[in-house]
Amino acid sequence: MPYSQDLRDKQADQATRVVVDSNIGEADRPDYECDSHKNQWKLAQVVRDVYRGTAHMRTKGEPYLPRLKRESEVSYKKRLGKARLFNATRRTADGLTGMVYRKDPILSEETSPDILEHTKNIDLAGRDLASFAKDVFTAGGLDGISFVYVDYPQVWDDGARRSRAALQRGNIRPFWVHVQLEDLINWQWEIQNGSPVLTLAVFKESEIEPVGAYGQQDVTRYRVLRPGSFEVWQERSDPLRWEMVDWGDVSLSYIPLFPFYFRRTGFFEAEPPLLDLAYENIGHFELKSEREKSRTIAHIPLLFLKDFPDDEEIKVSEAEAFRATGSDADMKWVVYSGEALSESREDLRDTEQRMATLGLSLLMARPSPQTSNQQTATSDLLRKGESDSALMTAVSAEENCLNNALGAHAELMSVGLLRKAEPGTIRLNRDFHAQQMTAEQVNALSLLVSEGKLDLDTFWDALVAGEWLPENFDRELVRERIANDGMLNIVPIEREAA
Repeated sequence: MPYSQDLRDKQADQATRVVVDSNIGEADRPDYECDSHKNQWKLAQVVRDVYRGTAHMRTKGEPYLPRLKRESEVSYKKRLGKARLFNATRRTADGLTGMVYRKDPILSEETSPDILEHTKNIDLAGRDLASFAKDVFTAGGLDGISFVYVDYPQVWDDGARRSRAALQRGNIRPFWVHVQLEDLINWQWEIQNGSPVLTLAVFKESEIEPVGAYGQQDVTRYRVLRPGSFEVWQERSDPLRWEMVDWGDVSLSYIPLFPFYFRRTGFFEAEPPLLDLAYENIGHFELKSEREKSRTIAHIPLLFLKDFPDDEEIKVSEAEAFRATGSDADMKWVVYSGEALSESREDLRDTEQRMATLGLSLLMARPSPQTSNQQTATSDLLRKGESDSALMTAVSAEENCLNNALGAHAELMSVGLLRKAEPGTIRLNRDFHAQQMTAEQVNALSLLVSEGKLDLDTFWDALVAGEWLPENFDRELVRERIANDGMLNIVPIEREAA
């Protein structure tokens, strides 16, 4: 991304600060990876590999589909090319996200109109708040943790900030960046006033730059964040050096990078909630491939010849017959009995059952101390509104992340002469399962209203809960119409003929 002339001048004035030798020590390079990132990404990458599906697992090869003892390279590549993944990991991850985001997030009434308008394109790349938050949740479900960074474009006009009108015309305002665990390579923190405070964060940014008249190339930069400032570094190849291509001050006293923990283990640390499922999925992938190979062998009989002359040409077809003069000569078809196939089928079923159980475990309520030992897991499964399930906990954690980002967004809006904004709050869906009322149930309630046995508010509450009316249903507007036009004429719903 080209930078302005005044930045070039600023860089020239501070050349010793913005250019360093690429041969410096590892810990002094912007691309340094901390141990916490390496350890977390090593586990998360397993889940990511499985999530990406069959084609990706084939490209990974032996780490996920080991070569059998005495299996030739040709035979292995053939088996690898036919291997198919039953992707329970992707189905579970997408299913969990779909349950949470089957309803869009709701912003509170006090949220400023300016921020409401920003949420229609929260990342300045076309994603609205719901789409952005959905991607953050999915990444957190795969990696165990995901991040939201609130950024603000650095805009210069003759060395000074632009006016408020210029900012508004240029759509220069805060925007959100989804930072995934793979890209957040380094961070540091310390305890301040009894709480952990982030003091350094570095994440990779990838952009596509034009080359020549028609070409393009991928460019990787490293954004270094500290409280009150930022730097962007890029490694140059001619000559080899690290160059600071952008930097600036930030009006916030903290780093506006907020974690979403799906399964928290420490500050900026988590473990992938689907890791056990991914391992089972890999085992299923391997077992299924070996079973397919065994089935192929079982369907192809092997011709066994005993005491036939070595120089005799052997042809096998439905029109050929053989004669041997030796007293011990023998010929037979050797057929694989296939007994192991039934055992492998049972192993596959057991693995599939374990995968299903591991996926559902995120929806199960954690047992309380009062829970009886005889109480089965099924009785606790999928309780509507259960506050202590892993999925419900994750929803609360993402709400906290998004609301922190919303607060930083509002603070940054005061920069550059923009008026102060009220962030409000974001509320995510906790009704994970569709419970739409049937037409018969609606008819029964409408009849009670018509007979004066049920008030309208209760009726409306039931229709909202049954998903016949939206949650933002304007009751006062309907009351006003009733006052002006009289009582609503509630007509029972007639079902269409089958």
